[in-house]
Amino acid sequence: MSKRIKLSNSSNSSKFWENFIKINPNFYNKRLNKSNANKFNNGERIKPFIKLEQTIESKNLNVDDVINDKSHEFIIHWFRQDLRIHDNIALINSINLAKKFDKKLLTIYIFNEIELKAHFDSSIKLDFIKKSLNKLRKDLNELNIPLKIITLTKLGNFLTFNDWLIELVQSKLNSSLISINLQYEYDELNRDIKLIESLNILSFHEQCIIKPFQLQTGKGSQYSKFTPWFKNWSKTVLNIYKSEGIQILETPSIGLKDWDYGNYNNDEGQLSIEFQLDSLKKDYYKGIITDDDLSQLQIRYEAGEEASLKTFNKFLKDGIFKYIDDKDSPLIQGSSHLSHHLTQGTISIRFIVLKLIELNKGKIIGGGNANIENFIKEIAWREFFRHFVCNWPYTMMYIPAKLSSLDLKTENNLINFQKWCLGETGFPIIDASMKELLKTGYMNNRCRMISSSFLSKDLNIDYRIGELWFHYHLIDGDFISNNQGWQWSSSTGLDSQPWFRIFNVYLQSEKFDKDCKYIWKWLPELKQYTPKQIHYADGLKQYYKPCINRDEVREETLERYREAFA
Repeated sequence: MSKRIKLSNSSNSSKFWENFIKINPNFYNKRLNKSNANKFNNGERIKPFIKLEQTIESKNLNVDDVINDKSHEFIIHWFRQDLRIHDNIALINSINLAKKFDKKLLTIYIFNEIELKAHFDSSIKLDFIKKSLNKLRKDLNELNIPLKIITLTKLGNFLTFNDWLIELVQSKLNSSLISINLQYEYDELNRDIKLIESLNILSFHEQCIIKPFQLQTGKGSQYSKFTPWFKNWSKTVLNIYKSEGIQILETPSIGLKDWDYGNYNNDEGQLSIEFQLDSLKKDYYKGIITDDDLSQLQIRYEAGEEASLKTFNKFLKDGIFKYIDDKDSPLIQGSSHLSHHLTQGTISIRFIVLKLIELNKGKIIGGGNANIENFIKEIAWREFFRHFVCNWPYTMMYIPAKLSSLDLKTENNLINFQKWCLGETGFPIIDASMKELLKTGYMNNRCRMISSSFLSKDLNIDYRIGELWFHYHLIDGDFISNNQGWQWSSSTGLDSQPWFRIFNVYLQSEKFDKDCKYIWKWLPELKQYTPKQIHYADGLKQYYKPCINRDEVREETLERYREAFA
């Protein structure tokens, strides 16, 4: 991971591709090294999640005293990745407090463009968020609760986002109490720690059924491997289900008293063009994304809580009992299609798992339906990743969990990176997958594994570069899941595929798209060739020449990993 990509001389092209290659010093001016990362492991540096828990405990917030302050008229709920009313722990607690103390409840959502640029959030995802917020506002208004959507483009005279937010809450919105559902990314945890120190924050853990750090190995340490973690998680969740039940909070059927909230039920500012769908028509994409593609994107993903429930119920009815057979097919796409809803919290993870356990006759693993159990396991991976990054926080700071991976030599060939990004590698299953990503913002999990392994192992390109490209285009771009998925594929994580296992792109193509219907869908120019020719990239005279010789690079890859991990 030492060499940098050599950029072309074209300034516009260079600036675009450079975004994925060089860490922007405006966002991350102190890049972590192996020694400093290891301080989280040996206890020299406190983990943000631990500090968060300590900060909440030391604050010892007395909610009654805060709310009884007559100088503030509002309780505020700050929506982040919880864009729903049903089973929204922080929101429902705020509604109940507002009723109890006869306060007005105001909800806010903040598009922080500074953060969006740092995180490479996709315009497709942001479009989905905007549509979900519009649905959410209608639901909230029925309860006499306004939603103010604020777009922050620059900090102005404020030094930090927290300074800006404190001024907004205390002076402009006249509030003394904010409720939030916590996020577990490194920057977000540190942001919330500082906010809890400065403001009266009522915080809740709602992204996981079991809070991070609650599950431990027999030695009292945190799990680094999914399988033993999942065994403990399943046992713990099932015990909760059988003893007290998985609690699903019902939204109050009667709203707050009527009041004139019109001035608070609005949008302040709008996202810059670079965060809108039209940004996908950039020249860098070589016309791959057409006006028709953009029109389809406008209607492809139904947004909001009601849509998430409809999608989930349809999956329970039509898809879950074929899940094992269909989930890896890129054409059938037998997944739940809930990933973008889970990322934005338009559906509750507790609600999903509860319904799955009920459908599986009170079981999680063993004795139930294998398809349901397999899907529960897939859902649990998301929670495992959150537990994992809380204990190994440096993985959220461009450092792989397996620190020896930093010694892995990478070539980072710009031309091959661009071919991979645009679906021009000459390997049809890779190219079809990348074309689908560009045109739809989605790729099924099997194709993600094949494509990410191909970039990091076959093309010898730093996994972090591919991670950013994925996040820049995925509608379901979840920072934690995407990060951990890439570390799994590149064998740089603690629980990843063995470094010597390299996906054979030919065999993967033949196994999961045997009749080439998926490849033909995204690469119609290949319909003139037989499936065998396509799977093995053999004799495709009117198509891109394979950008590498797989037999040669396989041995080179094994040697690189052997040298780094010896």
